Amino acid sequence: MGIIERLQPNKEHGFHIHEKGDLSSGCASAAGHFNPHQKHHGGPSDTERHVGDLGNIAADASGVAMFTIQDNLISLVGEHSVLGRAIVVHADKDDFGKGGFTDSLTTGHAGSRVGCGVIGIM
Repeated sequence: MGIIERLQPNKEHGFHIHEKGDLSSGCASAAGHFNPHQKHHGGPSDTERHVGDLGNIAADASGVAMFTIQDNLISLVGEHSVLGRAIVVHADKDDFGKGGFTDSLTTGHAGSRVGCGVIGIM
């Protein structure tokens, strides 16, 4: 379960795991979506998708998104572990690679990075 505050109210935001947990230049240094199998961008239930493609989270009228995500590609152990990688919230809704924009198959046309953090163990 997750809670993210201070998002644009009443809006869906793309939500992805990015390759690097490097936030030295803010969210920009997190690199691209975590994609160890070199697939096109897609939705969380698509067979053709990045491992890091988690879909959208929806902010309520006060800009708070409360969500639970279960995913069969994400792992905390092994060769493709997401530990130490960045999780990123984007400004716009993810089109799951189906929007027809030039960046749909790479980023889901989800827009700029508005928030990020590094995945770790508490």
